[in-house]
Amino acid sequence: MEQTKDGLNENLAAWLVDFEKKKGRKLKVLHIGNIAANGFLNAKFMRRVGVEADVLCYDYYHIMAYPEWEELAIHDDYKQDILPQFSEQDKIGYARPKWFAQGPFAMSSAYLHAKNVGDYILADKLWNQLNAFLFAQKKVVVNVSKNNYFNQFVSFVSCRKMSIPFFKLLSVLWRTLGYAYFFLRRIFYIAPRVLFYFILKHSNVYKQKSKALNADYKILFPERNYQLKGNDMVRFFLYKKRWKQLFDAYDIVQCYSTDPIYGLLFSKKPYVAFEHGTLRTFTSDDSALNCLTALAYRRAKHAFITNGDCLPYAQKLGMDNFSPMIHPIDIEQHRARDEEKIKTIRAQYGADVLLFCPLRHDWKIKGTDKHIRALPEINRVVSGKVVLLMTSWGADLDASRVLAESLGVEEQLVWISPLSRVNMIEMLQASDVVLDQTILPCFGSTAPQALACGTPTVMSYKPETTAWIIKEPAPLLQAMNPSDIATCIKQALDPIWLKTFKQEAINWIDTYHSVPVALNQQLGVYKQILEEEVA
Repeated sequence: MEQTKDGLNENLAAWLVDFEKKKGRKLKVLHIGNIAANGFLNAKFMRRVGVEADVLCYDYYHIMAYPEWEELAIHDDYKQDILPQFSEQDKIGYARPKWFAQGPFAMSSAYLHAKNVGDYILADKLWNQLNAFLFAQKKVVVNVSKNNYFNQFVSFVSCRKMSIPFFKLLSVLWRTLGYAYFFLRRIFYIAPRVLFYFILKHSNVYKQKSKALNADYKILFPERNYQLKGNDMVRFFLYKKRWKQLFDAYDIVQCYSTDPIYGLLFSKKPYVAFEHGTLRTFTSDDSALNCLTALAYRRAKHAFITNGDCLPYAQKLGMDNFSPMIHPIDIEQHRARDEEKIKTIRAQYGADVLLFCPLRHDWKIKGTDKHIRALPEINRVVSGKVVLLMTSWGADLDASRVLAESLGVEEQLVWISPLSRVNMIEMLQASDVVLDQTILPCFGSTAPQALACGTPTVMSYKPETTAWIIKEPAPLLQAMNPSDIATCIKQALDPIWLKTFKQEAINWIDTYHSVPVALNQQLGVYKQILEEEVA
């Protein structure tokens, strides 16, 4: 199939042009949800080829859902993982994309609605409010203690040489008033919603809706016994009108993780589901959320599945409306190299062999401990100073530190904070070998990122588990235990092997895991859906 300069196949490129001529506007796609930035990246890629793609990232404030985490080099402390505060220095020259709406659902959905109907004055106002919520919101204690009025009050008291106990009393009173103000604000914000919740809870509408869904659920999953109740539906209907407005404003709505539930409940048009491990976690148990998620994926017009091990879950659900999908990765971003920066990073750690393990410390899921256990053997088979960089996050972080000390390798470990995409790419490029998971047999996004950077990667890879997604095995070094890891690292340092590997990595990424691959797969499905609707 012939491709355009953007890598889009010519049939799809022609279809997008024809669509715009017929409609008088570009194809409009809404991505709902942004766990691990999948929605953001897919929308970003679609906009490159002329699709008007928006993202709704509602009520979710983890740092890995922020565009800044994808596009900025983060140097200063961002304080916390939830509602992070990026420094002005790091944000110099950066403008948050206005097609990415993040914040409370009421506010972020209202912004997209205003933008869609052309009310740009309201849209600008709401955009500013969203940014104020995300980047000006701090804890009350901080607001009060750093407030100018508070500082003036301190000066006033100090000048009059009031006693310390009296000063403390007034200080406590001031802080108490601050807390009371904050509390009352939250009460006035939440109270109407709580009242609305209880009104809905006792409404027969939801009992009828749950009855209809239960009938559908019984047809699709006759072996299951769970019954939805009216109360299970209430939280999904709090913004029923706004959800319908959103779905009606776009040609395609792609819902991530468990958000296909809203497509199931409110979309008059076909919706697309995009899972990233969702089927593994949210479809098997008997609960309202899992019941609705299973039903939503079955009723979706199409579903994209990104994890090789989720195929059996899709089959168990009886899904026949799905296709494999790669994790979106900006390959060009990973291939752009700053050799001076790379030299600086390597010099910083003073290593002859620099190993990088970006995983969270979760031994049962990621097997991070095996890389630490492999260090004594690595020291025996590899010459020179070996340094292992590990990120300081995860439930088993303390256990990993203790393990390293017990093995006498704690001095070889360097603990670093989780890295933004730009910083992580620099580290991937500067490392000799990347150490990925050693439990699951299929790769996620870490291994392809490392391959895009041309860095050898070690993981518990079994090609047969992802053969249904990508037919050609990825050029990964396979290791299941510490001894395997040491052997793989020795091989990765062989100059002759490394030269061959780099070319294989380039070829594999370009053929199977590039941006055009992700675009062609998704837009191809959209084209089929919309043409079927017309027919």
